[in-house]
Amino acid sequence: MKELLCKFGIISCMTMIFFLSSFLPLVHATHNENLYVSAENSDFENTFGGAQVVEVIVNDSSISSRISGTVGIPNVEVNGNTLAMVQASNGGWYGYFSNADAILSADTMDVGLEFGTSCSPDEAISATSIDDTSVFNDTTAVWISSADCDLTNQTDDVITVIRGAPSLNYNSITNGGQVGIISSNEISDHEEAWPWISAYNFASAPVKICYIKSGDNQCTTLEYYDTSDFVLMSTDRTSYPKGAQVEIEIYDAMLNIDPTSKDNWTFDFTSNTTSYNEHQQFLSSENTDLTASDLKTLGFDDGGFFDVTANSVLAIQSNGDAKNIDGNKIVFHETRRNSGIFDNVDSTGKANLKVLTNAERGTTGVITYNDQSQSILVRTFTGSVTLGTPSISEQIESQIIQMPDWVNNIFIWNYEKKISDEELINGIEFLVKLKVVQLD
Repeated sequence: MKELLCKFGIISCMTMIFFLSSFLPLVHATHNENLYVSAENSDFENTFGGAQVVEVIVNDSSISSRISGTVGIPNVEVNGNTLAMVQASNGGWYGYFSNADAILSADTMDVGLEFGTSCSPDEAISATSIDDTSVFNDTTAVWISSADCDLTNQTDDVITVIRGAPSLNYNSITNGGQVGIISSNEISDHEEAWPWISAYNFASAPVKICYIKSGDNQCTTLEYYDTSDFVLMSTDRTSYPKGAQVEIEIYDAMLNIDPTSKDNWTFDFTSNTTSYNEHQQFLSSENTDLTASDLKTLGFDDGGFFDVTANSVLAIQSNGDAKNIDGNKIVFHETRRNSGIFDNVDSTGKANLKVLTNAERGTTGVITYNDQSQSILVRTFTGSVTLGTPSISEQIESQIIQMPDWVNNIFIWNYEKKISDEELINGIEFLVKLKVVQLD
């Protein structure tokens, strides 16, 4: 399908691939039957880095019962180190891990990258009340979602970068999560420690995650390294009429800090700084800006900066995802959780970057990410004028002065079931007949 659509010349093939990918359902990209690892992604060659958090899920019907006690806890290892797993209300088992040094550096910056409270392995046993008192022995630290490692001071939750962790399994027979965490109807709210992040030390090298299952070990190998080799930027077209919206997609795994929710990043192209998650749904905050040095500490190479050279061609505009945005800032939201693909378009299709209505023909603005630049060329789109008595198609063609907005929208409408597949094909055939697009 995407190969066919690329032939039309409406948008580039790379843009079309990104466009379609943003509407695909979230599928666990895994070759294992029961083990899912969030950073396993062939597009990034299973590479993750910096302070990214990795989500591990075991979905196994043999241990999915929510009332069977702790017998079914899965044995999961990260480079041979035990990873504590907790059962969610859906019967699956969940665990989170990251690089100890990286998340300590990120959290210490105090720039909105909040990983919780760092506890020693012994403190974490007390803070979580987990049954297995050896489960954290292999960790460097455990970052809990509570204000204090001391049980007596666990009165406040901490909102961490893991914003979409599942709710724990609570029932009248077993403790919360089936690992000994005291359930919500008890006096001590140990469950406030959830979700927690097991922190391990690993350098630039393979990281092997295994679900140790009798006779059927299931493993995934990741690469912990700088992900800049896999960074791409794409626009919805190469030239634009006056007043057009400029739709951009950034393909960068390093921006995907939270595997459970959509991340967003704000780029200030005047001060050349970056900030994390300032524009969450229904909530805006002013997080501390990250400098080039900060981004290096987080594991970025050349990524993490977005620049706009306006040249009297481009301007920022607010949209549903970036309300009352400053004219020197642009906001990108992840297209879906854990995708690593970010765009500047809200749910209505409005971008927060546009071409000025008074931009002169032939002038260009420039956008840059990760040292990759794209020129935004202003063009005038004209149609033909026929003397005499033109045919109906010629009359329609003569009225086309620029690429109509519905050219891009018909794919969205089709996905949202607002138009049928037949209507989509008819729309494409109409463009071909008018020679707005051509097939090779």
